[in-house]
Amino acid sequence: MSARSRARYLNSHRERDSIMVGKKDNENKQVSKVGENTEMQISLKWFVQILVVVALAVWGYFGITERINFLEHEQEIASINVNLNSEFRVKWPRGELGALPDDAEQNMRLDMLEKIVDKMEDNIQNMKEELYETKYEVKTKEKE
Repeated sequence: MSARSRARYLNSHRERDSIMVGKKDNENKQVSKVGENTEMQISLKWFVQILVVVALAVWGYFGITERINFLEHEQEIASINVNLNSEFRVKWPRGELGALPDDAEQNMRLDMLEKIVDKMEDNIQNMKEELYETKYEVKTKEKE
C-alpha cells in the first residue's frame, strides 16, 4: 500500500470516527449527555425484534431452569430408591423384613418333617435297644 493510499485510508477512518462520536472537523465539538430527559429514536421494526429476542431469552431461561429442577428432583427420587433397594437387598436374606407366604408354608412343612424324622430316630433307637436286649437274652439262654 502506498503512502498516499494509506493517508487517504487513515483520513477516511478519522472522519468516520468523528462523525460517529458526534464531532465535526470544522465546527464546535458536540457531546451528547445521557440523563433523565434523553430521547432516543428507534424504528418499530427494531423495537419488535428486540422485544422478541428478550421474550425468547426469558422463555429459554425459565425452560432451562424448569428442566434443571425436574432433573434434580428425579435424581433425588432415584437416590432414595437406590438406598431402599440396598437396604432391601441386605435385610431380606437375613429375614429382617419378613417372609413370603410361600416361605412360611415351606417352613411349616419343614418343621413337620423334622418332627417325623425325630420320631423315626427315636423308634430306631428303641428298636436297637430291644434288639440288643433280645440278643443278650438269647446269649444268656444259650449259656444255660
